[in-house]
Amino acid sequence: MISLHFLGTASGIPTFYRFNSATLLCCDQDKYLIDCGEPVSSLLLRTGFDWKEIKAVFISHMHADHFSGIFQLLQSLQIAGRTEKLSIMMPENAINTFKSFLELILLHGDMLPYQLEIIPVQSGYIFKDDNFQVTACPTNHLKPYNRPAYSYSFEGDIKIVYSGDIGSINDLRWLQEADVLIMELAHVPLDDVLQFLKIKSKIGKIVLSHIHPDLEGKEKEVFNMLLDFLPKERITIAGDGTMLKIVPEKCYNNEYGL
Repeated sequence: MISLHFLGTASGIPTFYRFNSATLLCCDQDKYLIDCGEPVSSLLLRTGFDWKEIKAVFISHMHADHFSGIFQLLQSLQIAGRTEKLSIMMPENAINTFKSFLELILLHGDMLPYQLEIIPVQSGYIFKDDNFQVTACPTNHLKPYNRPAYSYSFEGDIKIVYSGDIGSINDLRWLQEADVLIMELAHVPLDDVLQFLKIKSKIGKIVLSHIHPDLEGKEKEVFNMLLDFLPKERITIAGDGTMLKIVPEKCYNNEYGL
């Protein structure tokens, strides 16, 4: 079974109801963490997951709300006695600084009981296992600072696209179809998202996450606006703790009639 667990759904600053960005993609026994905002280690436990079940971590970019929980997670795995390799995908420009900080906080080399594989993310194919092939697509979110940011596409029995943070809706122009699109709603106007959905008819289900604080408490209003473009069963506005079961034969062709 494939499922998505939204651990944290806030944008740049946590709110009373939302923690920072972290989404867990589960495929049977394999778990993939997409972004790693605080307090992801606690949220995993409270959702009923063992830290040691995580196979790989995908960091979309180096803003703290997408990344700051990684250090506590690595320490939690150290103390818990993990022995299996953990793969972390992150923008290539961050790796040397990341490794230096791991030395500072004594989470490097022989200090860890498990192998830490740090994989540089560049545009294109970055990861493959028995469940998914993952590709990274650059966004313009950090273009003013000359820093990289990425969307991720997970393709296997189904296709799940994680927008990451984008500079504009044009950053997703490459997307032709997806069973599930996890779309941020902090850095792009809602009207642009609506027009995008009008054009991109082969998106099975949209899940809005990374919600801007100005939209806190307005989720019903946003949902009703989306109904002009999609039937209600194809829309989810994620909150912390939202879980979606993804059934391949129903997610795209059958249930939604596309």
